[in-house]
Amino acid sequence: TIEEKKGALQNQNILWIGDGNNVSRSWVEASTLTNLQITLCTPRELSLPIKFIEKSIAKGANITIDYEPGSAIHNKDVIVTDTWSSMGDNSVNKENSLKSYQVNKELMKKARKDAVFMHCLPAHRNEEATSSVMDGESSVIFDEAENRLHVQKAIMRWCLSK
Repeated sequence: TIEEKKGALQNQNILWIGDGNNVSRSWVEASTLTNLQITLCTPRELSLPIKFIEKSIAKGANITIDYEPGSAIHNKDVIVTDTWSSMGDNSVNKENSLKSYQVNKELMKKARKDAVFMHCLPAHRNEEATSSVMDGESSVIFDEAENRLHVQKAIMRWCLSK
């Protein structure tokens, strides 16, 4: 989706904002494999384990850590978030730690003018992102969902042909 909307992955400055969860871990691993420029912006208490980040950097990941959403979003081409409560995650009061990490119009104004917003869905509207961002001009969440569908079909085809 990023390449479709913005061009080569390596030319994009990507921001992960929100919980340090399985999806943010996947972005870090993708940076290790493809040299993505990614900034992680999470509350300190919800960040990915520092040893994991250090190992990823040692393997070639291009990662910056910035705990402040207002500064982390500057000059970003792609803004990515995910739900604050993943399946099976029973963390208490996690939402309180994440409130200032909500992607909203004011925060998006600090990104590049042509920045895109991504979310792997399903989303909790007005929690990790406001409806105005999810439904706004910068949102590519439904293109992202469509592209994921095609990838999943290709994986099923590959599995069935074995």
